[in-house]
Amino acid sequence: MLKSLRSASQSIVAKILFIILLGSFAFWGMGPIFQGTRVQTAAKAGDVKITTTVANEAYERQVKMLQQQYGLNITPEMAARLGIKANVVRQLVMQSLYDQEASKLGMRLDNGLIHQTVATQPVFRDESGKFNPQKFVQFLRIMGMSENAYIYELKSDLIRTLLMGAERAGVAVPYEMAKVQYLYDKEMRTVAGYMIKAENMKDFPQPTESDLNALHDEKSALFETPEYRTISYIHFDKSNLQNVPTPSDEEIHTAYDSAPQSYGEPEKRDIIQITTEDEGLAKTIAEESQKTSLEKAAETHQLIARPLAGLVSGSVLPSLSDAIFKLKEGETSGVISSELGFHVIKLTKIIPPHLRTFDEAKDEITKQLHESKNQEALDKLTQNVEDDIGGGMKLKEIADKYHLPIENIGPVSAKGQKPDGSTIKSDQPGLADVLKAAFSIEKDENSGIVQSGEMNIVAQVDQIDPTRLKSVNEVKPELQQMWQEKKQAEKALQTAEDRAKALNEGKTDNMLSAISPFQRTGLGGKDLKEKIADAAQLDENTVKRIFEANIGDVFASQSEKGAWVIKVTAITPPSLEKADLTGLQKSIKEDVANNFLDQYGSALRSSYGTYLNEKWLNQKPDSDVQ
Repeated sequence: MLKSLRSASQSIVAKILFIILLGSFAFWGMGPIFQGTRVQTAAKAGDVKITTTVANEAYERQVKMLQQQYGLNITPEMAARLGIKANVVRQLVMQSLYDQEASKLGMRLDNGLIHQTVATQPVFRDESGKFNPQKFVQFLRIMGMSENAYIYELKSDLIRTLLMGAERAGVAVPYEMAKVQYLYDKEMRTVAGYMIKAENMKDFPQPTESDLNALHDEKSALFETPEYRTISYIHFDKSNLQNVPTPSDEEIHTAYDSAPQSYGEPEKRDIIQITTEDEGLAKTIAEESQKTSLEKAAETHQLIARPLAGLVSGSVLPSLSDAIFKLKEGETSGVISSELGFHVIKLTKIIPPHLRTFDEAKDEITKQLHESKNQEALDKLTQNVEDDIGGGMKLKEIADKYHLPIENIGPVSAKGQKPDGSTIKSDQPGLADVLKAAFSIEKDENSGIVQSGEMNIVAQVDQIDPTRLKSVNEVKPELQQMWQEKKQAEKALQTAEDRAKALNEGKTDNMLSAISPFQRTGLGGKDLKEKIADAAQLDENTVKRIFEANIGDVFASQSEKGAWVIKVTAITPPSLEKADLTGLQKSIKEDVANNFLDQYGSALRSSYGTYLNEKWLNQKPDSDVQ
């Protein structure tokens, strides 16, 4: 959650929620929400049951996040392929195990730290850098969380962070370990060599029918056509709506009169407050603040009275909000108890509400009502189409009934390609979602309503042309070319091996050309092209063999465009005299610490025991599984 909050300063929805996809400990708290009386269980972490209700909610939240993040329409089949349900429930299990271990170790947090953590998150600050209650409320609304749930989960996240930090803190990487890694990474090799290019190999007989048949069998996967489908689909959004009524003057007046406070600024209040877990200390400060100021009383007891500006009724914890909005300007409260601890609050300023007149708000209200009516009409159209689909109505009948455009595409593959290899036009409405929907259903079925951005789509499969293996005669030119290239590669490697053998026997080879020294990570094409005309880049396998060889070794190595003849001429170890291994030590430490945490998580799973309900995993998220 802490990492999420930091990221949220860049994008409230995408950046906050993306942390869930990465597998970090996210926003699904394990505590009281798992203590209900229902017995449906998706998984267990020790003695803690993770209910199917909680797991399904987490699954749905993850799917929604992915759809928002990537603009995908994630079907249940796609979610199954991605393993989303299994990933979600494993996150919940590990989160619970860490919570249980922290509780077992007696780990606790000061509520003042929680308060400070909330107040200092960039996502909750306004342009002046102050805590903004409205942003806090917006965050909770986006996440679908209550304030109490947020505070509980923040505490849990902080405790887990401390627990994992304690486990990582003991990891140390000695200088010698970094030294060995440095010497391995920075070692330089110098070689001389040249490539025998496969394309220069000539004089092969034409392949026989038997040769082509054997190659066709060997490479059959390359000659299979994809499945093609012919698809019809309809699409509709607000632009397809007809006869949507314009908001009347009476409706506009009614909207304004029912909630005039919505069209202006509500009353706001600025405060300063102290928070402590010690009720006695809070009482002392409250008493002393009556004789001096709250700031001085707090300072006397080594606390800080922190300011909060622009508070709106309902934007803070209810136990605090009631007290704050009963205070008079300049008045200091007594001790107030909340989920965060004990507070003493001074009201420093009241900013009166400002309401716009009807004339000032009319255009905004009209726009809102117009949007609302359009949305209602779209929702009604969507429901009517769903009902008609459920009643067995054909796609063309639905299109005619509601005057919707119907599109026809295909034959086309799941990747949008036609049988001739061309790609269908990408400017057709919701094409990617149409293909996804159409390739998840059977012939003569329709997909039901699928959302594509703000558009609704219904796809229908009219015809399926199954995949098939092309015959030898259909792909004969390709087979002949493949056979030719195979023979050229074999001859290039054989020639390179013969020349390498001759060099090892003491013969000279004037074609050898020096290549600039390079490290184990490989060599860019630049040096090769400067030293050897038209040479290809050294491939990974050849580089690996170079670093396994000794000085003077000569060998042949096949590559994509032919075969190399290579002689290792020098090995240069790196100098440690001016090497700064600090960064390398840090990188190795991070890798070791992460590996240690993996092992720690494995130990927790073994110690507490875990269980995953495979029946739930294979059912739809809203199914009840015992």
